[in-house]
Amino acid sequence: MASDVGAERPLHPSHPEHVTDWTKVRPQEYLEVCRKRDIPIAGGSVDGVTQDGSMIWLLQEYPGGRVIFHKADGITLRRRPKV
Repeated sequence: MASDVGAERPLHPSHPEHVTDWTKVRPQEYLEVCRKRDIPIAGGSVDGVTQDGSMIWLLQEYPGGRVIFHKADGITLRRRPKV
C-alpha cells in the first residue's frame, strides 16, 4: 500500500486534508491556513514555498494580497477535498 507522507488522510471525504509536509504543496494549489490546526485564518492559492518547507507564500482571496506564513509559528495547512 502506498503512503502519502506529506498529508494525513481525512476520515470522511468532506473533511479537509491536513498537510504536514509543506514541501509537497504546489504553486496554484488552493489551501486554507489555520492556527491551532482547526481555525482557518486565510485561504488562497500557493504562490511559493521554501525548499525546506518552512515558509509558504499565499495569494489570499480575501482580503487579498500576498502574505507569507511560517510553519514554526504554529501554522497548519489543509486542502479541501475535490468534489
